[in-house]
Amino acid sequence: MFEGSRSLMSLSIGAALMILGGVNLLLTLNVIGVGLPQIPTIILEIFLGVSGFYLMIDGFLIITMHPMLTLVDILLGVAIAALGILPLLNQLTGMFFPINFFHEIIINVCFIIAGGLLIFNSWNF
Repeated sequence: MFEGSRSLMSLSIGAALMILGGVNLLLTLNVIGVGLPQIPTIILEIFLGVSGFYLMIDGFLIITMHPMLTLVDILLGVAIAALGILPLLNQLTGMFFPINFFHEIIINVCFIIAGGLLIFNSWNF
């Protein structure tokens, strides 16, 4: 059931994240030749952290209707936010471990997962 402004915001953010992650993932894997302009990694990490926090908030909003989906949203939101924030903290302080292995692919897959869950949550209230 579509629930007005919350659902519209989740649907919009989810679609934007899926497009951003999907097009960049296909471009990274050389499946397509034309894509979005190159976005700096630090901007993508900030977007990833914010989208993880928004996924957690969206999970708390659907807690009464779907408790198991809420648990999945919160746990994946924490993991996605951590994947976005830890590299930023490593660049600032050097205290945390760097995530260097397939960094661009991990960011894009996390965008697709967060976007898919937000789109799914926009219709399940």
